[in-house]
Amino acid sequence: MSEVETFEKKLRILWVEDQDDTRRLIGDLLARAGHVVSAAGTSTEAVEQLGSKVFDVILTDIGLPAASGYSMVGAAKRKQPSIKPV
Repeated sequence: MSEVETFEKKLRILWVEDQDDTRRLIGDLLARAGHVVSAAGTSTEAVEQLGSKVFDVILTDIGLPAASGYSMVGAAKRKQPSIKPV
């Protein structure tokens, strides 16, 4: 695998994806780029993490089984108004 570019600012990223392989792959790439990644496989897990950790960014799948990515962004903004959606 080629080298991954790292960034000066480490972002605290909440990564929400229900597909295990995709969640692991993208999470690993973000971590290798120097970011702090917390991964959630369900909207429930994501909401729990939003209540216990501070994030700079939420990166979410749009088509989650129990909630849309759009509703996840809304929940994230309610709990952490400064969070940026991707």
